[in-house]
Amino acid sequence: MRKPLLRRRAAGLLVLQLCACQAWRTETAPAPEVVARKHPARIQVLRSDNAIVELYAPEVVGDSLRGRRYPPERPDSTRTAVALADIQAVRTTHLSGLGLTGLIVAGAALVATIAIAASGGLVKY
Repeated sequence: MRKPLLRRRAAGLLVLQLCACQAWRTETAPAPEVVARKHPARIQVLRSDNAIVELYAPEVVGDSLRGRRYPPERPDSTRTAVALADIQAVRTTHLSGLGLTGLIVAGAALVATIAIAASGGLVKY
């Protein structure tokens, strides 16, 4: 019973660490240039009213930045658009060096923990 619990905890730790590897970075280029150059899967848009909108599959159409509110595979993923004139800044995801380092350290610790647990532990009675 102890090994399945250890595996679930290990899987949970790995998922948390994978999430920590990405961080939002504010881009200095205008939104149309960011979308054309980087083709991001998703972006955060900071509107001039300070509202933040996250768009999946963003594209520039005319004078608007259009995308989906949720990942395209979700059935409730509706299209939405933000006027380019209303965009104060855009953010894209990037790998975080600190997060990646944490993932490597946590991964090594996880492998060591699983190896120790599989061998019967450190102390044998």
